[in-house]
Amino acid sequence: MFVKGFTTREKVMFIIILVLALCLILSVSYNIGFLGRKERKKEVKIEKTVKKKEKIIVWTYWQDDSFSALEKAAKVFTDENNVSVVIEQVPLDEFYSKLCDALQRGEGPDIFIYSHDSLAELVSLNVIVPIAVENELDEFPPSVLQALTYENKLYALPILIEVPALAVNTKLVRNIPEDMEEILSGRTVVYGNALTLVYPLDNAFYSSVWFYSLGAYYYDSEIGKSNLDSDAGVKAFQIMLNLSDQVPEKANIDTSLLLFAQSEAAFTIVNPSILKKLKLMMGKDFSSVEIVPFPKVLGNTARPLMYIEAIYVTSLPRDARIEELTMDLAWFLATNGSIIIARDAELVVAWADAYTVDSSRILYGFYNQSLSAVPMPVKASKVFLIVSRYIDRVIGGELKPEDASIQCDNELEKL
Repeated sequence: MFVKGFTTREKVMFIIILVLALCLILSVSYNIGFLGRKERKKEVKIEKTVKKKEKIIVWTYWQDDSFSALEKAAKVFTDENNVSVVIEQVPLDEFYSKLCDALQRGEGPDIFIYSHDSLAELVSLNVIVPIAVENELDEFPPSVLQALTYENKLYALPILIEVPALAVNTKLVRNIPEDMEEILSGRTVVYGNALTLVYPLDNAFYSSVWFYSLGAYYYDSEIGKSNLDSDAGVKAFQIMLNLSDQVPEKANIDTSLLLFAQSEAAFTIVNPSILKKLKLMMGKDFSSVEIVPFPKVLGNTARPLMYIEAIYVTSLPRDARIEELTMDLAWFLATNGSIIIARDAELVVAWADAYTVDSSRILYGFYNQSLSAVPMPVKASKVFLIVSRYIDRVIGGELKPEDASIQCDNELEKL
């Protein structure tokens, strides 16, 4: 690369000059790049700390007005406690199986509403927790609370009561009798040609008032016994036979309500869930109806069966705050929230104070009856089918009261 004629010294000096020139060019190039570069500002992420809103899930099988009233009550709690309450509707025929499956997988609701007669099984499955009793319980009927107590612990709060009571058409009678014997014997004065008492005799829920008032209980699930094979049982079946002479043959709920609505019967037996149907039938004439507790039955306090819907709190894992809020919601729905439910859905709630705020005299009549009512036994649907069948056989003349009491008792004790 070098031209001939250069000495060795000249060649070395040329290389040194070339290297120095190259270093100078590189140095200048670097400084120009550094000075031309804009300094980047360090990016600082500002995270907004938004408090997460807790969510409580409630399962129910309620529908229509009942479901809407429950949502409305939950909304009041939501607004007051900055918590989201989600009401989920599950069909009744799927409710219990879906509930147990979900809870045993650690899923499902924080709160659910269900019948009282499944309490023992739910405790054994370890899917519900005892209620934190920090409030007064005096405003709930004692027998209702007892039905929700297991091994001396309260496991649910009552919200609704379904109990039969006596409907009276005040246009047809002057005074409500003090003892049902006056109705049964025909001594009650009824205006016009109206019948005295009409209801479906083979309805074991309605007819429980005769049996339980006399001490002839259908079935005690705790001991697996019935008390129909007794003098009380015979008397109760005899009442059924006597009533069959007054009540139209094969009267069902619809025909009984129609006779009552058309002022062709002075008394009938109803429960809260069919009130709306009766109101539609009677229209403005419904104002003449009173719902009252049954008079005494042969001198004994009337004690029909009742069905209780209760609020359960599940054992799903949760932090301390959500656990406290869940328990607070359960208490709210059973107390102040139940005022909304009673008013908007016309349901009989278990909290006595709900009836002091512009309450319905009709609903209060059912509530009064619940104070002496007996909670329904476990296996109630099977029990009712058996008892209804034997009532039918007595009023149909197939069996005498004495025979029915023995045979029905034997069949019930096989459950």
